[in-house]
Amino acid sequence: MMLKSCYKVLSSAVILSLLAGTAAYANADNAVGSAADNAASAPVQKPATPFSDVKAGHWAEKHIAKLNLQGIIQGKGAGKFGTNDNVSQEDAVILAIRLMGKDSQAKQDDAVVFPENFKVSEYAKGYIVLALQEGLLDRTEEFKRAEADKSEWGKRTASREWVTKLLIRAINQTKLAEELVDASSQFTDSGDITEGYSGYVNAAVNLKLMNGVSATKFDPKGLITRAMIAKMYSLAESYYPVNYANQSTGLITGLTENSITLYDTESNSEKSYPISKNALYYRFDSESIASASELTRYAKALVIASEDGAAYIETLDDDAKVETLRGEVIRVVPDESKLWMFVDNKPAEIAYSSTLEVKDSNGNKLQVTDLAADATIEVTRDTFRTQPLAVSIQVQGAKINKSGTGKITAVSDSSLTIESEDGSVTETWGIAESVLVTWNREIKSIADLAVGDIISYEIKAGLATKINVTSTVVGKTVTGTLQHIDSDSKTINYKLDASTNTLSANYLAANVQVIIEGINQATVSDLVRGDQVKLTINDQDAVTKIQVVNRRVETVNGASILNYDADSKTLTILDSAGKPTAVQLTGNTKIEYNGSSLALSSASNLLLKNRKVTIGFTEGVAVYVNLVNSYTGTLSDINQTTNQLTISFETGGTMKIPFDQLSVEIYEKTSSTLSDLKTGDRITALLGPNQDKVVAIQLHRIIQQEVVSVDTSNKKIKLKAQDGSVNEYSVGTNMRLLNDKGTSVGLNVFGADQVVNVQFVGRLPGSIQQVEVTFGKVTAVGSEQLTVETLSGSKQNIKLGSNFRVIRNGSSSTNVSSVSVGDYVDIRKNEEEALIVTVNSGTVRKFRSYIASSKEMFVFASSLNDNNVRYVLSDDTRVIINGSSSSMQELKNGDEITLYFINGKIALIVKS
Repeated sequence: MMLKSCYKVLSSAVILSLLAGTAAYANADNAVGSAADNAASAPVQKPATPFSDVKAGHWAEKHIAKLNLQGIIQGKGAGKFGTNDNVSQEDAVILAIRLMGKDSQAKQDDAVVFPENFKVSEYAKGYIVLALQEGLLDRTEEFKRAEADKSEWGKRTASREWVTKLLIRAINQTKLAEELVDASSQFTDSGDITEGYSGYVNAAVNLKLMNGVSATKFDPKGLITRAMIAKMYSLAESYYPVNYANQSTGLITGLTENSITLYDTESNSEKSYPISKNALYYRFDSESIASASELTRYAKALVIASEDGAAYIETLDDDAKVETLRGEVIRVVPDESKLWMFVDNKPAEIAYSSTLEVKDSNGNKLQVTDLAADATIEVTRDTFRTQPLAVSIQVQGAKINKSGTGKITAVSDSSLTIESEDGSVTETWGIAESVLVTWNREIKSIADLAVGDIISYEIKAGLATKINVTSTVVGKTVTGTLQHIDSDSKTINYKLDASTNTLSANYLAANVQVIIEGINQATVSDLVRGDQVKLTINDQDAVTKIQVVNRRVETVNGASILNYDADSKTLTILDSAGKPTAVQLTGNTKIEYNGSSLALSSASNLLLKNRKVTIGFTEGVAVYVNLVNSYTGTLSDINQTTNQLTISFETGGTMKIPFDQLSVEIYEKTSSTLSDLKTGDRITALLGPNQDKVVAIQLHRIIQQEVVSVDTSNKKIKLKAQDGSVNEYSVGTNMRLLNDKGTSVGLNVFGADQVVNVQFVGRLPGSIQQVEVTFGKVTAVGSEQLTVETLSGSKQNIKLGSNFRVIRNGSSSTNVSSVSVGDYVDIRKNEEEALIVTVNSGTVRKFRSYIASSKEMFVFASSLNDNNVRYVLSDDTRVIINGSSSSMQELKNGDEITLYFINGKIALIVKS
């Protein structure tokens, strides 16, 4: 039967397009699901399609989204796509014609007549005719099948093998199918494939357009679903490119949050497109939604537009059309948008545009005019323009010229680290030998700079040449003579230099630091009238540091009392060499016995002949007297022949102490001996009742542990060791509690899950200090440092050092490649001062509700035994939704969130 006997000649009149002519392919504008539909799905990420039955992360989501935006496939109405619905033969043909870009050629003509047993829907007639004309369908074969099967040909569900043959013909791969007719098959059911279809099946599998239902089964007579056909047809576009009306391809030359720029290499033209607020980003090698940062710049990309801009953006390969040049800057001419550089010892002219990106070795943005002569740079330049343009410049060295303002975050004799005013950039510069440092029109030195100072600065060839302090946390320094200090009212009175004899007064800052040579951890009570002092005064006119410059405290360890005269308050001692010294005790002399302070009147009866004391004095006046029953210092020697122990003291000097039998106490060792000690160990030597011999040695060890709980009422703290064991300790007056800066604090500042350094003296803690933890998102990974954006928004460059370790999913590594950009990390030092970088994967929960008044957040239980459904947030808890700072009120019931904890408290809540 000839085709002309089956239908009349089609009318030449232009027939309306049938893009929306069937309920099976309703207009996409009517297919958007309601807010309730979308909320019910509680997606992990934003769905790529407007169809409520295509869940986020669906295996065909990418392909449904693309074909929907291209106008090839639409929804079924009521906001549904029908992923698992079977596809009829006539609908498969319609999709194939649209895929070929020939939708407008499918003319509707009421005069078309098919054989009586070849029935198709009216809306499909034009497509079927075109498919017969284009050779997608074999009319003899299809008419014969229709005659054998009395059901309507068009409504018949399409089989996997039938759609495969249709698609291979639609994308002009029939020749490949013919070549593969006799190819061996991996499928055990290949014998079930209809005669004449095996070549098409082999071709589809070869082109990776079709897989088996398993590794060994193809299921040729199985039915095809709408999700399956969407993926097949989408993948087929790479073999049969069509320039659909609403899409463009080109090289990505610009990509921001709001626009994308494509370069068309055929027309040598460039065009920018706005980006839709719901834009989808994909890569050619992944089915999952990507971020804009994962797209390869200057590689080929596909952009499909919707009414409000680019809605679908996919890189088609990773072949970036750029080259890299490395050399030294000769000069920059910004008026001509050019720079000259030496490349392989030859001068080269480099043109650039206003979109040029310039970054220093730390990834911070620069201006091209910041480049200094002789700076080593790496230029990335495009290779597709008639006149190539530099697209980025990476500075390899530090030769940069610039000026600016910022805050000092680190300072040494040779380098200065500055954080920009907005906290977005942190840069480190060298310091020129002739650097000019000023503050309040006074010339200062690098030693006067401090972390936290606000400065303006000038950089020449990578070195700081001018630094002007505009605001300082350390403040100015003055010298004078102490007249009076009152710790209760927190005031200090002093006279300035003798020439002016001016009396001045200031308040004392909280935790004022006192430095007196010879006294460890000096306090204001150690100061005396007449002291020559150097005062550091901050911006609030409060004294932050007092340094005595005219006296030092001479210390005698292990002295023996020769005599004490209560009337004259004179104490005579013999040092370990037998030399006598007489000192006077005053009301200001600090007297300690077993860690307790005593008044002189109470201590008189303890100052007995031959009692051992440690004494510090200045010009014959005692500053402190310790009635000792132990000595703490560094072990210098143990002589088991002479039975003598030698200890070195921090205040200077050494002392030899005899012993008979020694017990040794070491944390985590039940039985210890002298062989467990080594020279250089910090120890406490306990004396016998006569104070003349050592009877026990307690080794000092710093062990990093974790706080389990704190009982402030009973002054107890539970700590967990690295082996998981938990011990409870009483916090007495002799135990020092410190924050991460070393300042004394109360027990109440400690909380569960905090990491602490515990200094054990023998088996009991002598001090517990909080460990500073830096938490944030990694923005750059270098061979020697990480750049981390903290929760405050500032960026910190963390120097890794030589002994760092990275812990990820419980595994330890010494390779920085274990950390990736985008990871959230906790960074701290261990007890050995080595940096530990822990990748914090967070805890994934499903949000339920939030009570703002009590800052309580509730989540759904993850199992029947899950009782962790309530969390109390702090004022510092930060919330990020879709990459932007937000609030708890923006979270909705059912949202999947990730919780990040620091020291047992929720620091960050992230909803992607």
